[in-house]
Amino acid sequence: MKKTSRAQSQAQTREHLMQAAEKLFSQFGLNGTSIDKIVAEAGFTKGAFYSNFASKEDLMLALLDRHKEQTFAQMHELINATKKEDLVGAIENWLKYSSGDKNWVLFNAELEINAARNPDFTDVYRQFMDVQYERLANSLDAIFAKLEIKLPMPSLELARILKRHIHSTSLNALACGGDENQTNDIMALFAALIK
Repeated sequence: MKKTSRAQSQAQTREHLMQAAEKLFSQFGLNGTSIDKIVAEAGFTKGAFYSNFASKEDLMLALLDRHKEQTFAQMHELINATKKEDLVGAIENWLKYSSGDKNWVLFNAELEINAARNPDFTDVYRQFMDVQYERLANSLDAIFAKLEIKLPMPSLELARILKRHIHSTSLNALACGGDENQTNDIMALFAALIK
């Protein structure tokens, strides 16, 4: 049997901690989940936790970052695989399917609140969001290039506006018991940009 390297073992430990935390965060939220609960669920010690993550917020950021990376990879696959004339409809369908995942909306909202309350976490959260804005800006550049339409403003500026709108409408939709209009709102803004 092949021996597991130290790097592989640490990667497996990190993955188990992330899976345990995602489950617990989904049930109890960030502030309702202790590091003790995470390590107990994963079957590790606090030492294993702190050799992989600086804090619960750091772990949740890692979960969100991986989720966002997968989301933007899917978006770029969609852009590349879709004909120009079908792209707007394909994006609308994709948004309806992908934008309403309760856990990810709540994870992001909790991190944002913690960053607002905790000055030590503010810079880390800002850096995380800057990466997300860049990813969305790259997607917007690809979309508008395929549509052969010039963006009316810098893509990074538009990405910040869209991301904030998406976060706000997604959280509001959950708070109001579900709102099918959130995708319509985003697509209305998008439609105004491509005219």
